Amino acid sequence: GDYVYLFDKDSSTSLWSYDTGTVSSGCVDISADGEYIVVGGGSKVYFFNKGSSTEVWNENFPAQEMSTVRISPDGRYIAAGTFTGNVYVFLTSDKDNVWYHSDALDGKITGIDFSGDSSHLVIGTESGRVHVYPSSGGDPITMFQPNEVTCVSAGLNSKYYTYGTEEGMLTVFDGIIGSDIWQKNIGGVVNDCAFNGRGTYVFAGSDNKKLVLANVTTG
Repeated sequence: GDYVYLFDKDSSTSLWSYDTGTVSSGCVDISADGEYIVVGGGSKVYFFNKGSSTEVWNENFPAQEMSTVRISPDGRYIAAGTFTGNVYVFLTSDKDNVWYHSDALDGKITGIDFSGDSSHLVIGTESGRVHVYPSSGGDPITMFQPNEVTCVSAGLNSKYYTYGTEEGMLTVFDGIIGSDIWQKNIGGVVNDCAFNGRGTYVFAGSDNKKLVLANVTTG
């Protein structure tokens, strides 16, 4: 629906709610310390702190629709992806301080994740391309493969990244040299993938009821 709710973990009563006025406010994220919340609703990106349902700021991108949003673990950066292949990156302290990635060939932005140290972000796309950027902007490393990316995750620092595809392939690659370390086909659609906190293991699951836990460096 069009509402965003914030809950305390110990209560089923929301601390506050916010009406975005759109029926497509389906992407939300919260910072690691729980202090900041970002919401993608229709063509807008909303930024809140936990203490109030009054947004700190919002930014509108007419004729676009947000597909995914993410806030960096340190709460400094926000990234918002669209159905048309754009990714906008903001400083939480300054909505006008923004850089963006744009490529119509990407199709829908299917996933974004920041590294554990908040220094880089990885972007997954409908076209199968995966981009890694410094969080502050700059030149990306791009990985190419033919199948839609269904999940992405970034490791502790700027070295390791993983992504899954609609064809069941799980890949770990080195973001510094831009090459795959290993791949595993777990079948079905890879629904989700994640690193552990230290970035030493990758965990993933697919819709054919398979789970895999793998060593990052050896597979």
